[in-house]
Amino acid sequence: MADNNSGEYVCLDTRVIKRCLDRKNEFIKKYNKINTKYTTLMSKIYWTGKGADAFFDDAQKVRTNLKGIADVLNGMCDTLKNCLDVIEETDKTLGEFNRNPEKT
Repeated sequence: MADNNSGEYVCLDTRVIKRCLDRKNEFIKKYNKINTKYTTLMSKIYWTGKGADAFFDDAQKVRTNLKGIADVLNGMCDTLKNCLDVIEETDKTLGEFNRNPEKT
């Protein structure tokens, strides 16, 4: 891609995207560990009364947000994978064209 200010070309380094995607399972494991700890913690709290009801309502909202975070992370990884696929296909097509522009 040309940089309009300098006339230089800037290359896209896909290694960062690939490293992130390679770590997806690690991220999921960490998320699951946090989720398990949260569930365990919440199950150990014995509290009654109006304050407890408010606390557990808030705790349920946090639990819902944790689920939302997992959905967002999965969506981000899917989007990154789609972007990588497009970049690699474009690179392949451009490479083939540059090697043999007469075929188009």
